[in-house]
Amino acid sequence: MICDSEETLSIFNIEGSNGNTKKLSRVVLVGGTGVTKALLARITPEERAVMTLIEKDGATAEEFSKRFSDILVIHGSITDEAIWDDENLVDSDLLISLTENDELNIITASYAKKLGVSRSIALIKTNPNYLSLARQFDIDVPISTTEATVDTIVKHLRSGTIKSLHTLFDGKLEVYEYVINENFEYLGKALKDVNLRGKAIIASVKKSNGEAFVPSGNYVFEKNDTVLLCSNHDYSEFIQGLFA
Repeated sequence: MICDSEETLSIFNIEGSNGNTKKLSRVVLVGGTGVTKALLARITPEERAVMTLIEKDGATAEEFSKRFSDILVIHGSITDEAIWDDENLVDSDLLISLTENDELNIITASYAKKLGVSRSIALIKTNPNYLSLARQFDIDVPISTTEATVDTIVKHLRSGTIKSLHTLFDGKLEVYEYVINENFEYLGKALKDVNLRGKAIIASVKKSNGEAFVPSGNYVFEKNDTVLLCSNHDYSEFIQGLFA
């Protein structure tokens, strides 16, 4: 599955007052659906630790609470206005509405933005025609299930320098396209001097002028280079730490 959409590229690249990228401190998920379950299974415990799930069905809420003990699960309906106040949802950096109801997802994501939530994502599952409608409601990213839904979300939960994320073999292998920026720790250093610990392979490099090649150990990381990197899903946290 491949996602490389310009409109979703910087959704998680939230800038603070000093101009630096702001790390997400709270993400709200609405709806304990199959997409929600797949998303939570794909990300790291550190990423899950900042997440709150709102689920109206008691049994489903309990299931998610037991399976993903590192997230906060709240049994309640997002349509209950009191839950917004009681749980202080407006202070969230991001709200992702993933229920089975397209209309509810659009309304929830739009309402969140109007209340002051920084960013919102709405899943459009049954009616692709709602995609254009969702964009009119100030929703940052409407996602259709005809796209690589989970890949799209996971990509933006990670570094803003990720150009695209590809998954193979049921998500076990992850292929990233990273754009090297001025904050990269090894900028100006050779590949042979970077300890990848056997956890990743840099398969190719594309320069800003379009030149592409398979790098040797003497390749030097330069700003705006796009690096194609392959890694086992189990090492995703290490890769994020290296390139974020």
